[in-house]
Amino acid sequence: REHGGRTSAITRAALAIGVPLGVAAGGLMSEWIGDAGTFEVALVALLVAAVLAQIGVPNLKADVAKAPPFWVAVRGFANKTLAAIGALNFAATFSASGMVRTTLVLLVSDLHLSIWGMAEKGTAGALMGWMLVTESVTMPIVAPIGDRLHAHGRIAAIGLGALVPGLLTVGLWHSALGLTVGLGLI
Repeated sequence: REHGGRTSAITRAALAIGVPLGVAAGGLMSEWIGDAGTFEVALVALLVAAVLAQIGVPNLKADVAKAPPFWVAVRGFANKTLAAIGALNFAATFSASGMVRTTLVLLVSDLHLSIWGMAEKGTAGALMGWMLVTESVTMPIVAPIGDRLHAHGRIAAIGLGALVPGLLTVGLWHSALGLTVGLGLI
């Protein structure tokens, strides 16, 4: 309980950064050391994390609360604020995190794009890395603005609004530059 907020924040940040960084790093490493080598690097990273967890994570023997039934969780969407937050997160992760990252490799392959002379896997990994960098740089800037102005809803709406030209740019401008610009907006 003493570190609950910080623990939650670190966990969410690790997930938000880990997934896209893993996708980008996987594409780049696959280009440089091959597919099998990429899985070997992932295994080493997992083993290091397991050792660090064994050494550094204390066993708090905390009471585990029983998870609420599914219908109780769904009933929470009757709350207008929770429903709006849920819809916002779903829309952003569905379009940007899910669809774009999944189809980017296919798009790079179909268009035969290359950045810095890399093959398709490396190019897709570099583009995903670019998407991660722009997201990581933007979030610490806009979050405090939302705090100061008490305008998280408006800031989130602006962020979703930026997805539209980003998705259009990625979908219609079929070049490495077009993908770079579109992914930066996404």
